[in-house]
Amino acid sequence: RLVSTQSTGTTSHKVSVVVIIDVKPGQEQAFESVVKTIAEHSRKDKGNHFYNLHQDLAKPTRYVILEEWENEEAFINHGKSEIIAKESEHFPTFFNSPPEIIKLGFRL
Repeated sequence: RLVSTQSTGTTSHKVSVVVIIDVKPGQEQAFESVVKTIAEHSRKDKGNHFYNLHQDLAKPTRYVILEEWENEEAFINHGKSEIIAKESEHFPTFFNSPPEIIKLGFRL
Protein backbone atom coordinates (compact mmCIF):
# COMPACT_ATOMS: atom_id res chain seq x y z
CA ARG A 1 0.00 0.00 0.00
CA LEU A 2 1.06 3.56 -0.58
CA VAL A 3 -0.56 4.83 2.57
CA SER A 4 0.66 4.42 6.10
CA THR A 5 -2.17 4.46 8.61
CA GLN A 6 0.12 4.83 11.60
CA SER A 7 -0.54 7.90 13.67
CA THR A 8 2.24 10.35 14.45
CA GLY A 9 0.38 11.40 17.56
CA THR A 10 -0.36 14.86 16.18
CA THR A 11 -3.84 15.60 14.95
CA SER A 12 -4.12 19.36 14.54
CA HIS A 13 -1.25 20.07 12.14
CA LYS A 14 -1.03 19.63 8.41
CA VAL A 15 0.49 16.35 7.25
CA SER A 16 2.60 16.24 4.10
CA VAL A 17 3.45 12.94 2.47
CA VAL A 18 6.23 12.13 0.00
CA VAL A 19 6.10 8.72 -1.65
CA ILE A 20 9.07 7.64 -3.78
CA ILE A 21 8.31 4.78 -6.15
CA ASP A 22 10.58 2.81 -8.46
CA VAL A 23 8.39 1.35 -11.21
CA LYS A 24 9.39 -1.62 -13.35
CA PRO A 25 10.44 -0.58 -16.88
CA GLY A 26 7.49 -0.86 -19.25
CA GLN A 27 4.92 -0.39 -16.45
CA GLU A 28 4.97 3.41 -16.44
CA GLN A 29 1.71 4.00 -18.33
CA ALA A 30 -0.24 1.38 -16.38
CA PHE A 31 1.08 2.78 -13.09
CA GLU A 32 0.18 6.35 -14.08
CA SER A 33 -3.33 5.25 -15.01
CA VAL A 34 -3.95 3.72 -11.58
CA VAL A 35 -2.47 6.70 -9.75
CA LYS A 36 -4.58 9.07 -11.87
CA THR A 37 -7.72 7.30 -10.61
CA ILE A 38 -6.48 7.49 -7.01
CA ALA A 39 -5.50 11.16 -7.38
CA GLU A 40 -8.89 12.14 -8.81
CA HIS A 41 -10.64 10.61 -5.82
CA SER A 42 -8.08 11.76 -3.26
CA ARG A 43 -8.40 15.39 -4.33
CA LYS A 44 -12.08 15.18 -3.35
CA ASP A 45 -11.36 13.64 0.06
CA LYS A 46 -12.16 15.83 3.04
CA GLY A 47 -9.00 17.54 4.23
CA ASN A 48 -6.94 17.05 1.06
CA HIS A 49 -4.97 20.10 -0.04
CA PHE A 50 -3.23 18.39 -2.95
CA TYR A 51 -2.28 14.99 -4.36
CA ASN A 52 0.19 15.17 -7.25
CA LEU A 53 2.23 12.64 -9.20
CA HIS A 54 5.66 13.64 -10.49
CA GLN A 55 8.11 11.74 -12.70
CA ASP A 56 11.88 11.99 -12.28
CA LEU A 57 13.26 13.57 -15.47
CA ALA A 58 16.63 11.86 -15.04
CA LYS A 59 15.17 8.43 -14.24
CA PRO A 60 11.75 7.96 -15.91
CA THR A 61 10.88 4.86 -13.88
CA ARG A 62 11.09 6.83 -10.62
CA TYR A 63 7.97 8.64 -9.49
CA VAL A 64 7.20 10.86 -6.54
CA ILE A 65 3.73 11.44 -5.12
CA LEU A 66 3.33 14.61 -3.07
CA GLU A 67 0.29 14.91 -0.83
CA GLU A 68 -0.86 17.36 1.80
CA TRP A 69 -3.65 16.80 4.31
CA GLU A 70 -5.35 19.18 6.71
CA ASN A 71 -4.49 16.94 9.66
CA GLU A 72 -3.62 13.40 10.71
CA GLU A 73 -7.25 12.32 10.81
CA ALA A 74 -7.82 13.32 7.17
CA PHE A 75 -4.69 11.45 6.12
CA ILE A 76 -5.68 8.29 8.00
CA ASN A 77 -9.22 8.41 6.59
CA HIS A 78 -7.75 8.70 3.10
CA GLY A 79 -5.73 5.54 3.73
CA LYS A 80 -8.90 3.68 4.69
CA SER A 81 -10.87 4.70 1.60
CA GLU A 82 -12.33 2.11 -0.77
CA ILE A 83 -10.52 3.54 -3.79
CA ILE A 84 -7.13 3.12 -2.11
CA ALA A 85 -7.92 -0.47 -1.18
CA LYS A 86 -9.23 -1.32 -4.65
CA GLU A 87 -6.60 0.41 -6.79
CA SER A 88 -3.58 -0.41 -4.63
CA GLU A 89 -4.14 -4.10 -5.37
CA HIS A 90 -2.44 -3.38 -8.72
CA PHE A 91 0.72 -1.93 -7.20
CA PRO A 92 2.77 -5.12 -6.63
CA THR A 93 2.87 -5.69 -10.40
CA PHE A 94 4.34 -2.19 -10.93
CA PHE A 95 6.96 -1.88 -8.19
CA ASN A 96 10.64 -2.72 -8.58
CA SER A 97 10.98 -2.34 -4.81
CA PRO A 98 8.75 -1.26 -1.94
CA PRO A 99 7.93 2.46 -2.07
CA GLU A 100 9.56 4.82 0.39
CA ILE A 101 6.92 6.75 2.34
CA ILE A 102 7.98 9.88 4.19
CA LYS A 103 5.35 11.50 6.37
CA LEU A 104 6.14 15.06 7.42
CA GLY A 105 4.47 17.07 10.13
CA PHE A 106 4.00 20.77 9.50
CA ARG A 107 6.04 22.89 11.89
CA LEU A 108 6.44 26.41 10.45
